[in-house]
Amino acid sequence: MTDVTFVDRHLRPVVEELLGDLRVVVINGPRQSGKTTLLRQIHATHGGGFYTLDQPELYRFAIDDPIGFVRDARRPTFIDEVQRGGDDFVRAIKIAVDEDPRPGSFILSGSSRFLAIPTLSESLVGRAAVLDLWPLAVAERAGVWPRLIDQILTDHASLRALPPSSLTRLDYLRLACTGGFPELLRARSARGRANWFRGYLTTVVQRDIRELTQVRQAAELPRMLSLLAGRTAQPVKAAPLAESLGLDHSTVARYLPLLEQVYLIHFLPAWSNNLTARATRTPKMHFVDTGVVARLINRSPQSLAESHSTEAGAIFETFVVNEIMKQAALAESEVQMFHYRDRDGAEIDCLLETPDRRIVGIETKLAMTVNEADLRHLRAMRDRQGDRFICGLLIYCGQHVIPFGDRLLAVPASALWSGAPVPDSLND
Repeated sequence: MTDVTFVDRHLRPVVEELLGDLRVVVINGPRQSGKTTLLRQIHATHGGGFYTLDQPELYRFAIDDPIGFVRDARRPTFIDEVQRGGDDFVRAIKIAVDEDPRPGSFILSGSSRFLAIPTLSESLVGRAAVLDLWPLAVAERAGVWPRLIDQILTDHASLRALPPSSLTRLDYLRLACTGGFPELLRARSARGRANWFRGYLTTVVQRDIRELTQVRQAAELPRMLSLLAGRTAQPVKAAPLAESLGLDHSTVARYLPLLEQVYLIHFLPAWSNNLTARATRTPKMHFVDTGVVARLINRSPQSLAESHSTEAGAIFETFVVNEIMKQAALAESEVQMFHYRDRDGAEIDCLLETPDRRIVGIETKLAMTVNEADLRHLRAMRDRQGDRFICGLLIYCGQHVIPFGDRLLAVPASALWSGAPVPDSLND
């Protein structure tokens, strides 16, 4: 793996491209995912002014005189932790870019979902591109440009030529339990990693969530997170979760969106041929980082590998879904991500759908071997959807690509980071 100190993020060329077209680019993402580092890299190329609202004096300036702050800032203007400035600060940026509509004027970053914060009524709609910077993908650490999604959509038969994998089931669990936060990947001791996770979760709960809204029962959030961690890769409804926690249903229903806003969890919508039904079916919840899951349930890669519980399989599924999600933003072909479950209990972990409504089915299995029965749900989906079905993949822990008939393959999980060299544009 590449030394994480020098990892150049795959999102960087996307940001550079959008700076030439739009007045504002917003980079959202979890705390400690590398947003500040990415902003500084782009600032080093473009110049201008760099400001972080984590600095007390700049924070006070933004709160007390947002118009003056924005007016006096050098262009292009880079502002880190912009959500701390609040509604008036965002409105000042809106006024500035309306007066001077040149592209690339503001590059903003925040540790919460910028357009979803209730207090930020001025969302810069029509003026801004909003991008998500997730924790490091394995492909970024490996120094390759992932191309699995484009390969699936344009030439899925070529997947048969993927090289054998040398990784084991335990290796994949180690990757999943380490997670992708850059700072954490530098930690050498178990104690150091445990302290980092403890501090990270405390900061998100005690600062970020409190800044978003007045949470009366914030003391319950750590217990709720631990319970949710044991349910990653599952549909989550507020009512049964509230019953398990002994909390009011409305309280839990209010907390779940907050956890999504600060990038602790994300939801995979349910897929259906009926577009109206998609909005009413239960989404599947995944943690943004599987290292956080392992920490919250207090499990090591070795203990997960030795157990026969569902925890290990759920962590592996979330790990795979997250790697696909990180690739989707980079793919030349546009896709939306879903999960699938029918009335008979047949499930597919992840579905990719193109704008012309063609689909790819992706299942996961934390095992070194697979058989025909493991692909039965993918086979059924293929038979029902006909030509709309591009292909079905079973991502597993074995060494080889195994064909299972028409448009069905089992592929090693390492295919997720098997790709071309990083483009030259990343190294400029």
